Amino acid sequence: MSTDASTAVGSPRITTIIPTFRRPHLLRRAIRSVLNQTYKDLKVWVCDNASGDETRHVVASFAACDPRVSYHCHSENIGAVENINYAMRAVNTQYLSILADDDILMPEFYAHAVSAFDNYPLAGCVCTRTLVYNSITNALMHKTKSWRSGYYEVSIDNVVHMIDDHFATPGVVFKAEVTDALGSLDRFGSDHVYMTRLANAYPFVILDDSGAIFTIHASSFSRTNSGRDETGAPGPWLIDATHYVEEWLLHFTSTVLAFQQWNISDRVRLLNAMLSLAKHTVIRKCVLSALQRKNDGTMGLAMDLLRPIRMPIVARAAFFLALRMLAQKGIAADLLARFASGLVFLRSVRRRLSRVPQCDAQAIEYLESFGAGGHGASVRAC
Repeated sequence: MSTDASTAVGSPRITTIIPTFRRPHLLRRAIRSVLNQTYKDLKVWVCDNASGDETRHVVASFAACDPRVSYHCHSENIGAVENINYAMRAVNTQYLSILADDDILMPEFYAHAVSAFDNYPLAGCVCTRTLVYNSITNALMHKTKSWRSGYYEVSIDNVVHMIDDHFATPGVVFKAEVTDALGSLDRFGSDHVYMTRLANAYPFVILDDSGAIFTIHASSFSRTNSGRDETGAPGPWLIDATHYVEEWLLHFTSTVLAFQQWNISDRVRLLNAMLSLAKHTVIRKCVLSALQRKNDGTMGLAMDLLRPIRMPIVARAAFFLALRMLAQKGIAADLLARFASGLVFLRSVRRRLSRVPQCDAQAIEYLESFGAGGHGASVRAC
C-alpha cells in the first residue's frame, strides 16, 4: 500500500502528518489518537522513513478499517527532519498538524482548533497547551504555562515571549498556506525556531485546552540510548553536546536578528531574549556533556528533572559543574539517580497538598487508556 497526501475521503480540512521510523508499537497509539478525534473531517498521512519492519502492516490494518488513513514509504532513509519537510510540502488541505509517532492527541484538539480558526480567520496557527509525559518517571508536566488564552497579533512582545516559552508542534494546528510561506523546518528540526518565525510574521490563537501529549522515553529522537540518529550515524548529543547546542544557538540568533521590521530598540530586546535563552541552554548542556559518557538513558532524565527547578543562576551553574567533575569519576549517574529520587519525593508531597487540575485528571485517564504507566504504575501529575 502506498498512497500520498492527496488521497481524500470527502473534503477533509486537516491533514495529520505522522513521520515515523521503526516504532510501530508507538505508531499504533499515535494513529488511534487521531482517529479518536471528535472532529472527523481529517485524514492521516503516515510518512515512513524506510523502516523496513512491520510499520507498513500496522498502517495497513488501520487503512483497511478507515479510508482516511494513507501511507508513504521512502525507498531510503532521508533523515528525520527531511521526512517531516517532505510531508509538509505534500499537504493540500486547509490545515495541517505534525504528530510524532510517539506522541498523542487529546480527543477534542481538532474540534477546538477548527472552531478557533473559524472565529479568527487571519490566524496563522492555533496553539494549545502541550502536556509532557515522562515515561521514565511516569510524570505528567505542563508546557507554556506563561501564555494566556486569546488572539495574538504580530508584535515584538509576542516574538520575545515565543523565544522565552515556545509551543511544541504536536499541540499546534497550522494553516497550510502559512507553512507554505514559511517553508521547511531548519536542519535542526527546531519547532522553537519555527514557532518564533511564525510569531514574527502571522497572528496566532492560544487556547487553554490541552491539545497533545508529548512523550519522553528512552528512544526519543534527540535522546536515543544508542546516541545515533535514524541514519545510524552518531547522534549530535553523543558527538559533542556543547558544539551542537552552540551551533543551534548561533543559527537561532542569526534567524531572529534577520527579522527586518523591528527598530533598533526592538532588535536589542530580541538579542537580550536570545542571550537569556543561551544562558539557560548553556547550563543544561553541562548536564549533557557530563552524562554523555553514561549511555544508560540518564541524559534524558537529567534534562527533564532539572528543567523545572528554580534556583539562582550561580547556584545552578555550580551544581552542574560539580556534576560534571563527578562524571569524570564515573559516579554522576548514581548522583543523578539519588537527586531524582529526592525530587520525586518532594513532588509527591506537593501533590498531596494540592488538587490535581481537571485537565490533568482527564489527560491521565486518557494516557492510561493507551497503556501508559506500564508495569502497573499510575501516571502522576506534577
